[in-house]
Amino acid sequence: MTSKEELVDAIIKAKEENISKLEESLKSTRKQAREAEGSNVTHSDTSKFQYSNLALGIEKRLLEANEGLEALNRIRQNIQTRDFVAIGGVVQVMNIASQGNYRYFIVPFGGGDSTEVEGEEITTISTASPM
Repeated sequence: MTSKEELVDAIIKAKEENISKLEESLKSTRKQAREAEGSNVTHSDTSKFQYSNLALGIEKRLLEANEGLEALNRIRQNIQTRDFVAIGGVVQVMNIASQGNYRYFIVPFGGGDSTEVEGEEITTISTASPM
């Protein structure tokens, strides 16, 4: 079974890779927004406006990803073994119909990412996720 330290390290690595991709996407989108013709040049072309809105959305996702990474780093520093479900906990759920087991790592927000560690797929789930 994967140790919690290995799990958190793998999730942190995946989050860092995601942040890097978001940063590149934001850089590219900002460049396209700067280079696009504005509505003052061609009244029917709204590319500059659309690229700017896209950049704002990417900035929001990047902010959330960085907040999630900070939370994961705090969890990594304070890993403990607990007998209750809390942020930083790993829970295993069994699907009665399929008899399949699923493992979840509880994070404060930004869940939904899956990471494979030593052949086990573990999905992050946010405390805000509906159960």
